[in-house]
Amino acid sequence: MEGFIILAVVIVAIVLVVSGDRGFSNSSREVEKATKRNREMEYFEKKWQDIVDLFESDNENDWRMAIIEADILINNIMTFSGVSGNNHIEKINSLSSKKLNKETLYSLHRIRNRVAHQGIGFPLDRDKVDKIKESFENAILRYND
Repeated sequence: MEGFIILAVVIVAIVLVVSGDRGFSNSSREVEKATKRNREMEYFEKKWQDIVDLFESDNENDWRMAIIEADILINNIMTFSGVSGNNHIEKINSLSSKKLNKETLYSLHRIRNRVAHQGIGFPLDRDKVDKIKESFENAILRYND
């Protein structure tokens, strides 16, 4: 649970860092923007917890779904943060912050592609899944490094 709370805080920081926001004024437009951002953060937090539950399952198909969903979550975070691009790779390419580890994001997306295109032909075991989960967590956390 502690990791989930840290991840939630980091997701908020990611959005602020990537979008370049420095704070909010008291205007109603900024309040609306903050409210929308809070709803999005709640969505991302809930989505990540659902993904963690899949990763922690003993079912190999749940692991596959967790990998696909985690990749989608990263894409959604980039989109919400205003990262431009028509697809996942274009968004990674357009990331401007030098704090981000693009190679990790590419690697995770390649894993997702193998799961999606090879199905059960891409073998998974508990150790591999735990490393993949940790890599997804670290990829999200590195947005704030």
